[in-house]
This record gives sequence, structure tokens and C-alpha cells, in this order.
Amino acid sequence: MALAKLEQRTTPDTVADTLREAILDGTLPAGAKLRETQIAAELGISRAPLREAFRRLEEEGLVLKVPFVGAFVAEISESSINDIARLRAVLEPWALREGWNTLQSEKLPYLRSLIDRLDAAAHESNIQDGTAAHLAFHRTIYESAGNEALVNLWRGWENKLRLFLAADYRAYDDDPMWTHHAHASLL
Repeated sequence: MALAKLEQRTTPDTVADTLREAILDGTLPAGAKLRETQIAAELGISRAPLREAFRRLEEEGLVLKVPFVGAFVAEISESSINDIARLRAVLEPWALREGWNTLQSEKLPYLRSLIDRLDAAAHESNIQDGTAAHLAFHRTIYESAGNEALVNLWRGWENKLRLFLAADYRAYDDDPMWTHHAHASLL
């Protein structure tokens, strides 16, 4: 692995942020065993904040802890992603209707900037930025609906979607311009 050392006084939040980023950018691939001793040494920290970070990432669905075996980067199945997609097909149009006024006024410039980011990411083959813009676009729709339960559903899905896209982006979208065009059309 290639994780940078952290300051000794690092909090579990910082450790979790570092590991989350490594998982979501593919540095720590799906299914990889997370060896406490090795990761703690690479980060230059004790194992206590690392264990707390694992617990937090487990709650987010990014880490799977198996008793007496260890912790692993979660694997997101295609069927799980399909389940999320089916729910989104029902809930996202409702979120659009609920957040219509906010989306048409204060959020419109932001959504347009995300379309521009999708375009730039497609032309530069920048999967990470394209994924970030793609998910930010949908997050904005859910947040604009003003429904806390809906936003919490999205938060639960977002890391799973990001993890899936990090692991299997090419299978999901072999034409980077497709994502740009689909979101521009939605806008």
C-alpha cells in the first residue's frame, strides 16, 4: 500500500477520512484485507484510532468486519446496485418534484457547474472527478427535496455507489460522454 503517515495525535475521524478516500479511489480495492498492524505502521498511529475508524467505516458500509478473521474492504454486488437503482427510479422523480423551486432558483448554477465538470472529466478521462460530479448532481436533487429521511437514504447509497463505480467504472459506463449527456438532458 502507499498510505502517507499521519500525525501521532490523529483522531479517528482523520483516520477514517484517510481510509475512506483510499477505499473510494481504489487504493484499497474491494475485498482487500485491512491488516491493522500494517496500516497503523504506514500511517504512523496506534491501533486504537484505527479500530475506531474501521467501526465508523463499517457503519458506512465500506468495511466488513468478520469476527476472528479481520476487517475487509466491502464488496458491493451488482444486485445491490440494481436494488438501489430501482429505488432511485421511484424516489428521484419525487425528489425532483419536491425540490423543483429550489432546483430552479438557487441550485441551478451549481447543477450547471456539475454538468461542466462531467464534460471536463469525460474529455480528460478523469473517472474520480466524473464520479464525484455525478454523485454530487444526484445528492443536490435529494437535498433540495427538503426531506431528511430521503437525504439519509441517499447518504446510505452514495458511498456504495462510489465504491461500485471505483471498482467497476468501465463496466458501468464505457462511454464517458454518456454520463455527461444523460445529466445534461436531466438538467
